[in-house]
Amino acid sequence: GDCEVVGGWLFDQPVNTWSSFAFVIVGAAIDCITVRRGVSRWFLVLALASIVEGLGSVLFHGGATRGGHFVHDLGLFAIAAYFAAWQAARAAGATPSSRSKWIGGGVVGAIAIASPLWWITSDSTNVIVAVLVASIVVSDLLARRRGIGAVWSPALVVATVTAIGFWVLGRSDSPLCEPSSPLQPHAVWHVLSALVVLGWFDRALEVDDPLTAPRLYRRAIDRFVGLVARGLVRTFHRS
Repeated sequence: GDCEVVGGWLFDQPVNTWSSFAFVIVGAAIDCITVRRGVSRWFLVLALASIVEGLGSVLFHGGATRGGHFVHDLGLFAIAAYFAAWQAARAAGATPSSRSKWIGGGVVGAIAIASPLWWITSDSTNVIVAVLVASIVVSDLLARRRGIGAVWSPALVVATVTAIGFWVLGRSDSPLCEPSSPLQPHAVWHVLSALVVLGWFDRALEVDDPLTAPRLYRRAIDRFVGLVARGLVRTFHRS
């Protein structure tokens, strides 16, 4: 249902498969930042969930096995459950050092409930994700009501909606579906949704401790603008 024609020499769907590694890269980045910055080690759970999602997506798009499909959805459940549990703990007033029970219980509980439902019918994925997304929204609204700063900034919401839009456009029944094209909307969904995971992590660190947060996207934008400005200045002087 993800449009791309099956028949690659290495992977069944090469474009969708290679783009899945975006989750692995993001997971590795979260891992490195967590260790180097000395932030809560529980962010390593999010890093692992992202890596599992990426590898599951590689297995699914690369070989279309039921096991690969399960690992793919399992990673998705774990990421969404982590978001919901971390945000709920913060909205409830739990300190960074006391959120372990929330995160551990939330992720393990979601997987324990979702896994048997998935094996009964994989069509339950959309329902499970909808419940987790509702939990994320509620916990974020509670944080806003308490005035403690919400994780989901306008930019992060726009990025998420855009990613979902590409997921819809990448369906096989989409009018934009071109099975043999190297430009697959579903691959864009992979990259954008992986960046949303990294963006959520970045914002989570920022709302917890604005003074020491790495602010990854802001630094990246500043560097990009700086490079462009430097290039323009050099071009102006040469002319």
